[in-house]
Amino acid sequence: MNDQTYFLANAAHELQTLLSLLCSSIQAIEAAHPEVRCYRYWPELSSDCRLMTKLLRDLTDYSMSDQLTKQRSDLCNLLRRAYLSCIPLTPVPFLYPRERTKHLHIQAASHAPTCLSTPQK
Repeated sequence: MNDQTYFLANAAHELQTLLSLLCSSIQAIEAAHPEVRCYRYWPELSSDCRLMTKLLRDLTDYSMSDQLTKQRSDLCNLLRRAYLSCIPLTPVPFLYPRERTKHLHIQAASHAPTCLSTPQK
């Protein structure tokens, strides 16, 4: 890990610690005093906490991006695994007859570019 990568990872970790404390404090205040949700900028405060959390997650991913090992991947196999992982989430028709059937349709060009991904551990 080079100095820049180490700095980014360390900065993201330290900022995430502070942000977690801030977000949990906001949640505790809301739980104890629900009326704060009506305060002028309170919704923006909560929204900004969620945005900062996402940005820090992206920064952490970026700081680790030099450690990714890319390889050619079979897109059909990737989509098949994604589909199969969703099967437990679908309702069983005879148990839930009123649920609508869900369909997944994927169409790709035959000349689609090579898909690169990191190998699964």
